[in-house]
Parts: sequence; C-alpha cells; structure tokens
Amino acid sequence: MAVKQKAGEDFSNEKIELVLSLLEKGETKKECCNILGIKYNTTRLGKIIDAYMEKEALQEKIKKSLRNKPLEKQDIIYICQEYLNGEALVAISDNTYRSTTVVKNVLKRYNIPLRNASNNYFNPIYIDEDESNDYVKGDLVYSARYNCLAEVITLVTPGIYRICILGKNQKYANQYSHDLADLRNVQKDLGITGIWEKDTRQRAWRAVVDAQKRKKEKNKWRSIMHLLN
Repeated sequence: MAVKQKAGEDFSNEKIELVLSLLEKGETKKECCNILGIKYNTTRLGKIIDAYMEKEALQEKIKKSLRNKPLEKQDIIYICQEYLNGEALVAISDNTYRSTTVVKNVLKRYNIPLRNASNNYFNPIYIDEDESNDYVKGDLVYSARYNCLAEVITLVTPGIYRICILGKNQKYANQYSHDLADLRNVQKDLGITGIWEKDTRQRAWRAVVDAQKRKKEKNKWRSIMHLLN
C-alpha cells in the first residue's frame, strides 16, 4: 500500500535507495526520516520502505514477463517522445516496465543521442553519424550544444543552419550541421514533431498502460480457451 506523500516530503527512488543503503551501514532511523523529509516516526518509515519494495518487486515481475516480448509501436513512441521531452532513462524504464538497456536500444535505433550531465554548450554530445547537409524547414534535429530537441528553420550558409530550440526555453540559434543529429526518421516513422505538453504526455502514457492491459486480457482468454479445448 502506497504511503501518501505530504508537502515537503521526498519519496523519490533515489532518496529511498539512499535510505536503504544508510540503514544497511547502521545509520539511525531518525537521520533516515530527515532524508525523506518526514517527522521521526519509525512505523511510517517502515511503511514507506515496504511500499517501495513492493513496487520494485512488482515492476521486476512485469519486466520479466515482458523480457522476450516485442515493443508495441505506442511503447516506442512513448520512449522516444518522453526522452526528447527531457525525461530520465530510469523513469521511462519504470513507466514502460522495460529495462534501461531496452530503452537505450530504442533511442539508438532512432538516432537519439543519450544525454550526459557532463555535456554542455562548450562540451557537446558527440554526434556519431555522417553529417547531413540537406535539411529543410521543419525537419526535426537534436542539438548537441543545447542538448535538446530542435527544428530546422533555414540554411544560413553551407554547413550552418538556423534552428529553433524547442521546449520551455524556446529560442533561435545558428548551429553547424555536425552538431545536429538527424531525427527525420522520428518524424516520419513515429509522427513525433515536437515537445509534448503535459496533457498529451498523460494520454500517451495511458495508451501504453491500456495496450498492456489489452494484451494481458488477450493472453488470459487464450489460456482459458486452451484449457477448454
């Protein structure tokens, strides 16, 4: 049973994993309560940890059942779009019940660079692909220097494009083509054209969950029919 989180409390996976690690090392439960932002209450601390362990066990069970099953198209769209929206690999892995390796492989297949905290404008992600110089207005790209999704506006001069950085901090910039990852396949194959708003992201997540439920029900009926035959 999930424990309701109050204002100022932090039950994120990172914080609870830290608490579990510290408890193993002999840290006091009072200090662990402080880390989670809760009042000193060993019973509530225990319930928070139990709920986390149950969730982890359930996720691992579902991941195991999906291990050899192919991804649905809506899963692939969700993985790519959420990552381009700035979501973390671990969060996407949890939401789709797939391993981070599966998530990374999908991103690699669609030429989406993996973010790294050490990268910035002056130390950009390395774009491991042949340089493209045939972009046109509206083409989707990933800007290595801005570390985010962008849209091509126009060719400024051979090898340099005017792009629009998409997202909350939308802005325009001129970038060398070798600093742009080609995401036109993401547009063509997956229909992704930009950043999703919150309500669209929620609908996409619901589509993934509903598809998993339909698949589960289908397999259930197959098992029943097999027993009847």
